[in-house]
Amino acid sequence: MLRKQLTVLGTGCFLAMSVHSALALSNPDRSLLTLDSSSPQTVSSRTSYIVQLRGTPAAVQHNNSIAPKAGGVLTNVKYNPNSPQSLAHRQELANQQNRVMASVGVNEATYTYEHSFNGFSATLTTAQVNKLKNDPDVLNVWPNKLLQLDTANTPAFLGLTSPGGLHDLGTKGEDVIIGIVDSGVWPENPSLVDDAPGNEFAPIAATRPDWVGECVTGTDPDFGCNNKLIGARYYNAGFGPERILPGEFDSPRDADGHGTHTMTTAGGNENTEATLQGVPVGTVSGMAPRARVAAYKVCWNGSTPGNSGCATADSVAAIDDATADGVDVINFSISGSRTAQTDPVHVAFFNAARGGVYSSLSAGNSGPGAQTVAHNVPWVTTVGASTYNGDAALVGNELEVSYDAVSQDPIFSVVGGDGIPAEGLTGELAPTLPANACSALTNPGDLAGKVALIARGQCNFTDKQDQALAAGAVGVVMYTDNRTPTTLPGGYPFASVMIENSVGLDLVNEIQNNGVTVSIDLTDTLVAKGFPQPGNQMAGFSSRGESQATGDVIKPDITAPGVTILAGTSADQIDGGEGENYGFLSGTSMSSPHIAGIAALVRETHPTWTPSAVKSAIMTTARQDVTKEDGATPADPFDFGAGHVVPNSAVAPGIVYDANELDYWAYLCGQGEAAFTEATSGNSCSDFEDAGYPTDASDLNIASIAIAELSAAQTVRRYVTNVTGNPAANFTASVEAPAGVDVAVSVFDFGSGSFVNSDTMAFNAGGLGVYELTFTPNETAVLDAWEFGSVTWSDGVHSARSPIAMKPVLPPRIIAPEAVDLVVNGSAGRLTLPVEIAYNGRFFTQAIGLDAPAQQFALVGQDPDSNFSFNEAGLGFYFVNVPAGTRIAKFGLSGADQAEGVDLDLYVYACPNFQCSQVGTSLNGGSEESVLLVDPQPLANLGNRDIYVVFVHGYDLDGQESVVAPLNVWTVDESRSTNMSARASSLAVDGRTNRVYVGMRGLQSGGDYVGGIIYKDENGDENGMTVMEVKAQ
Repeated sequence: MLRKQLTVLGTGCFLAMSVHSALALSNPDRSLLTLDSSSPQTVSSRTSYIVQLRGTPAAVQHNNSIAPKAGGVLTNVKYNPNSPQSLAHRQELANQQNRVMASVGVNEATYTYEHSFNGFSATLTTAQVNKLKNDPDVLNVWPNKLLQLDTANTPAFLGLTSPGGLHDLGTKGEDVIIGIVDSGVWPENPSLVDDAPGNEFAPIAATRPDWVGECVTGTDPDFGCNNKLIGARYYNAGFGPERILPGEFDSPRDADGHGTHTMTTAGGNENTEATLQGVPVGTVSGMAPRARVAAYKVCWNGSTPGNSGCATADSVAAIDDATADGVDVINFSISGSRTAQTDPVHVAFFNAARGGVYSSLSAGNSGPGAQTVAHNVPWVTTVGASTYNGDAALVGNELEVSYDAVSQDPIFSVVGGDGIPAEGLTGELAPTLPANACSALTNPGDLAGKVALIARGQCNFTDKQDQALAAGAVGVVMYTDNRTPTTLPGGYPFASVMIENSVGLDLVNEIQNNGVTVSIDLTDTLVAKGFPQPGNQMAGFSSRGESQATGDVIKPDITAPGVTILAGTSADQIDGGEGENYGFLSGTSMSSPHIAGIAALVRETHPTWTPSAVKSAIMTTARQDVTKEDGATPADPFDFGAGHVVPNSAVAPGIVYDANELDYWAYLCGQGEAAFTEATSGNSCSDFEDAGYPTDASDLNIASIAIAELSAAQTVRRYVTNVTGNPAANFTASVEAPAGVDVAVSVFDFGSGSFVNSDTMAFNAGGLGVYELTFTPNETAVLDAWEFGSVTWSDGVHSARSPIAMKPVLPPRIIAPEAVDLVVNGSAGRLTLPVEIAYNGRFFTQAIGLDAPAQQFALVGQDPDSNFSFNEAGLGFYFVNVPAGTRIAKFGLSGADQAEGVDLDLYVYACPNFQCSQVGTSLNGGSEESVLLVDPQPLANLGNRDIYVVFVHGYDLDGQESVVAPLNVWTVDESRSTNMSARASSLAVDGRTNRVYVGMRGLQSGGDYVGGIIYKDENGDENGMTVMEVKAQ
């Protein structure tokens, strides 16, 4: 293949050039390049980081030994931060943290973490970050990010207060402690007092001596805790005190209302009267009204728009403290990653679970689109939101009505945003034509001086109000459709109100069909009215699966009420709401504390159960009579996980699926997180496999089953524990097979010591039962489409159901190594590649490459702040053609080209029409960097602005102002190879491994080469490729 060289010096100034068909470029204006919105944006100078160190935090005192996987009963062991063992381990962690901080000159940390996370957060320079990344004690350095905050009759709807319900039977979460990591708490809220009749609480020390939390009041002299609200802390060092909106409380006090709402939903007092605008609207109860609660304020109102949120450094500190304080349950109604599983927040929850803490997290409010669910880790419960049956109370004003001067019954109305003006709202009604006032009115003369009567729907409220204003109306009465009346916008020289649909239609009929003159007069009399809510529908906003982290674990896990939830709020909110102790809110933020409170009920009933057992019980007893947001289509596991929570059944599930940190460490091995597992457990992934712990996510011992790529028969195993109290109980399986998939059940027979084909499961003396399900796609399977089913185990009294999600896929015909990195001695080399065959027919190979690189040169300057920004001054800058037909493109820097201590980084962008999207980065320490693309988008026409752009960033030039950076570029097409060959048997036999013999010759000593081996069948169809990177010594 023709190879010639383009030589460039500077950042866009060509000093020397030789013609090259792929690389010879003119000198366009690089300022025309723009960054696509989907690419990582310009990096600002970050100063706040979270540093995770190797080793386990104090709540996970793993001794580097792995008990063989056996299943069975796991006992919840609550973390005691003050035990001699814990104190000794905490001192070891402090010594480690101090050594690492001292090594980079950090005199004071923002936070040190020791209970649920091993590490610290601090303000760091880029040089300090770079040094920390090379410290053997440092596992990760994470930027401190800003996350966002994602019931009158819900206890009755959930069956808690019905005869035989948990509240009716006295199970109300007595002395279980729920920690709320949120925006704080309004301690005076009636749902949180400790001395109201029927809601009296004794000091917590009498029943929970393990509680060691504090009530930190900050600068708020009126803030205080009590025997209900037993603890409160606040954290703003990660957020930045200078960013907080003036008027925010420098204390755990809630200026937003969100935290108080979630707290009282989970554990608010029982049968507390709620009022809105002074009007009683019913009584409210938390899910666990006898629980104690503690607030951990991490969410703040920012001083500038879009600057509010919850810093991860603060959240990790809160989880760390909550674990040490002695909480049993944490609710976290805050957004989070959809992909990361070992980020600081999820790691903190991992270790909190090991310390015996159950965690409920909101799924997110980005639905109903697929793959929007957040918090996709198996050691927490991720909660979707759905509606509940019952009335939601609204407070409105009475609208007096007369027909031909004869008074009628007053009408309920919701007053608009400007309230009632001094002149009130009075006059004769006139319907608009068209009724919805979404287009120019055909009867404007009828409205002059009258009150416009308008139908809701099909356009914005303001469009309707504008039409009324233009026609000379003196007010607006809007009648709703099938939705609940809501508040109309203000900003008009008249009052606007909304009334019910049926009432509005009656008014239109009287005027248009009966010729009645209808007059209205808006009063200042406040009244409450209940509006029926359609229950058992998924909320449109509720985030959905499948999980972006892994399709082999179903997320969300469960759904609970999260729409129009009435609960406590802050009486002095920073954005309004003064004087109100209660309010309606919607979101998965509201559904998550329902599950947190219900978990407290399960924990009260079963205090020795592990967090995973509690989660299992909540999932396996769920019901599935829920629809999608359209109210008609049945919901599926990617909407609601196991289904809708049924708290009365959750305390008696019959069997539970249990797991601990050993299971999760092995699981993470299969998620590409081997480094995390080894650094935090002290054991290798092979150690876990040798001890019998599966690394395939489908085999994690949780109460749901998913396989994202079912190409052939696959067997999953589950261990369950009998919690019926009857050791002789037998459970029988009932399987609802996913469409296109055959399911076979087998159980472990402890007598013979083997699995037998049976749908009846018995248990050993320790209460352990083991079963396997084998899933086989059949001829009716629809490929690449998710199908759902379930397996239910029942003993005639208890039923434990697990959802199943399967996606049949076409099995790979050839399984070959994806890449080989090879060093050969001299000018020739040999290699044998094992290729597994899954079909019968013919088998062919094709060698492409090996190609040597072409080079470009550019001058790279030292970046003053060492933070890369797209197309900034000082970057080494390269245009690169990637022609059509390119199978492999590689961009690289050689560390040998730079002095020791120089650290260059590589950024590669595809720029069609100069709209640049990042396609790869290489950010290693030093200057050995490479980005490799397989089947890249062809861009090779600079005249049309279709090109690749490569930047080399001068992260650290070790004191030099600039260096020359040679960029190596390989573009490999399918031209016949002259220096590499591949041969193998041409016979393909299903189940056989073909050996592919690769020979290399004519290589230059010291050369770096790139090529590939392509595998094809008898039809010439490609079934895979092995990328070859070869260095000749």
